[in-house]
Amino acid sequence: KIQDLIRPDVVRPVLKDLNLHQPDENEKLIIIYHYVLDNYTYIPEPSYWNPIEDTLKFRKGDCKNLSLLLMSLLISSGFDAYAAISNNHMWVCVISGKKIKILETDRDPQRIQIYNTPGFYDFPLYKIYIDRVLKRKILP
Repeated sequence: KIQDLIRPDVVRPVLKDLNLHQPDENEKLIIIYHYVLDNYTYIPEPSYWNPIEDTLKFRKGDCKNLSLLLMSLLISSGFDAYAAISNNHMWVCVISGKKIKILETDRDPQRIQIYNTPGFYDFPLYKIYIDRVLKRKILP
């Protein structure tokens, strides 16, 4: 199951190193997000879904690998987060301040242009939570 790749327990040592003692939830979110962006190399389309341990060890991954790492870090920090998949791409959504924030791990300008198409992030085909996967219902 894809939920088995979400591992909040494995990333706890990383969180200790990040020193997340700020009372501000938004600051914690920014620190965690930038930790992934600044310390891991985005590689398009590896041939398989890496376990979190491999992503941590090799410090690289595609949208799936980095999104699962980011989601694991967020959940371990107490955030309500899920991964979303559409059009062969994965990103993370986190609920913060009663709003859903989209966290993108791919920073390629050409692909970002596609993701910024109105509606791209609005109705993912799958929402992957730590305990379940929801598939979008296709209307007749």
